[in-house]
Amino acid sequence: MVRIIPIVLIILCVSCKEKKSSTTPVISEETSTTRIDTTYCNGFNRTIEPKEVSTSMYNEPYSISITLNPLEQLRVLSSEGNNVTVCNEHEGTIILKKSVDTIFTKKINRSLFSDEATFSELQKLRLDSITHNGVRTHTLYFNCYFSEYNSNTILESVIGIDYKKDIGKTFVFTPLKELEN
Repeated sequence: MVRIIPIVLIILCVSCKEKKSSTTPVISEETSTTRIDTTYCNGFNRTIEPKEVSTSMYNEPYSISITLNPLEQLRVLSSEGNNVTVCNEHEGTIILKKSVDTIFTKKINRSLFSDEATFSELQKLRLDSITHNGVRTHTLYFNCYFSEYNSNTILESVIGIDYKKDIGKTFVFTPLKELEN
């Protein structure tokens, strides 16, 4: 039995007909260059300083902080041949505080509007700003402004965030619509 094992190993090694592979990498003669365009994003891939808003609700002082941040995730806006246009995703953060207590921290991005527009329409939009609109019956209202890639179109929507009953519940109050000049 012990003598059979070396014989079987020798037969296996000799019977292997696979050629030894080359360790030299093959370099293709064809090379292509992809041009990445980020002009749509220029000047906007930075965090916008927080806007601080003080307000009074039911005779109690509150502060609202609104920040707009570029995310690390890039998205492709268009791709034609070797030209690709990319931009950072953007996300707004709204923080409501009463004294030193944080009532809620809410992230706002394009996905909030997925029921209002098709996926391809949303892909062309960039969140440009969020402004505080007002407060009514347990709800804070904010205007969200989007610009559309490759056009001068600005879209606006009003969102609401509950701060009393269903704290942090967010809803789209008015759907995305083109801002009139």
